[in-house]
Amino acid sequence: MKKIFSWVLTLGVAAVAGALLGKYVLAPTLAPKPVASAFASAPPFAVQTLDGNKLALSDLKGKGVIVNFWATWCAPCRAEIPDMIELQRQYGDRFTFVGIALNDQEEKVRAFVAQNGMNYPVAMDNGVSDEYGKLLEGGIRGIPTSFAIDKKGNVVDVVVGMTDKDKFEEMIQRTLQ
Repeated sequence: MKKIFSWVLTLGVAAVAGALLGKYVLAPTLAPKPVASAFASAPPFAVQTLDGNKLALSDLKGKGVIVNFWATWCAPCRAEIPDMIELQRQYGDRFTFVGIALNDQEEKVRAFVAQNGMNYPVAMDNGVSDEYGKLLEGGIRGIPTSFAIDKKGNVVDVVVGMTDKDKFEEMIQRTLQ
């Protein structure tokens, strides 16, 4: 009897573990990625950057833009920032990243920006994530999340999760077309 109970318990634990693995790991991984062609105009926003300037998406008309939602406590977010700094240096005359810090403390974000030499505008989230989240089924559920916006103000690509330099450069090229 103990052997049967032990065996049934083991199978039950395995079934629950499998169900959880499927729901929280496999399903999000296998879910279809957002299709950029489904997007139209980028939601307008106006923020005050950490350096005290006001920045609106409308100010960037005619430039390519990648709005990157991130946080200082997010390891993948931190990992992609050096590539963003380098690409900002390379394309800064006709393109810009805009960093929107989510669920973070302003003093930590300020220190991080200064320590890492972030050379593009960074602001705290003031509802921008809610508006951009409407473009994704279920909203922005993970960070980093990056929206590429072309010179006309249309979202042309979105990446949920960490991005490498090559993908960022591909996105930048799409924003400049």
